[in-house]
Amino acid sequence: MLLALLGRWGLVLLIVSWVEAQSPGWPTIDFGALLLMGWSVVFPYYLIRTRGIRGIGYAAALFASYFVPLFVAGCIRALR
Repeated sequence: MLLALLGRWGLVLLIVSWVEAQSPGWPTIDFGALLLMGWSVVFPYYLIRTRGIRGIGYAAALFASYFVPLFVAGCIRALR
């Protein structure tokens, strides 16, 4: 149970802490809370806004690192 919770929220909390540490001058006062609530939309926007076209690749890598393990686990569960 704890491992599943950590697996689901660990990456999101890591992303929020990384963005908070990297961009102290971001205009929104509580950007960390906004990022935590809507990370799948806000973080790719942040990456594209701060890194330009390279941000799309970073966002794709982020989604792959989050959704590929879920997909593989679902496939393994379906095969059992």
